[in-house]
Amino acid sequence: MQSPKQAHVRKKYTLGSNITTRIQPSSRNKNNECMNQYKKRMVS
Repeated sequence: MQSPKQAHVRKKYTLGSNITTRIQPSSRNKNNECMNQYKKRMVS
């Protein structure tokens, strides 16, 4: 049995790796664009 906090952290981790794998094949410019949007979302 895992605590809700552990589950949340794992969920966050999978989300992060999904984003990276989705970005990887794209061009560098698009990569930066995605990263900027992601940062904006994190800040707000």
